[in-house]
Amino acid sequence: MAVYDKSKDVCVFERSIENGDKCLKICVMSYNGGEMKLQFGPRTYVKRNGTTGFGKVGRMTLNEVMAINDLMPEIKGIMGESITTVVNG
Repeated sequence: MAVYDKSKDVCVFERSIENGDKCLKICVMSYNGGEMKLQFGPRTYVKRNGTTGFGKVGRMTLNEVMAINDLMPEIKGIMGESITTVVNG
């Protein structure tokens, strides 16, 4: 089985959606020049003691969904470029 190599994991697009003391990271990633994939997370938040915590995305608020919806044309454009490249050679 192949071993994951972080140096081959490339972030093509990245945005953060902030909501008070929480932040949701949205990325388009490509591993080793492969197919681009959309990633939600991690979610960061401020703990009661003031330090930063990390978690899975899980459930999203309506504001987060609307913000992602606004980003989708740009994301689809980026991911669509890779499809055009593969199809047209």
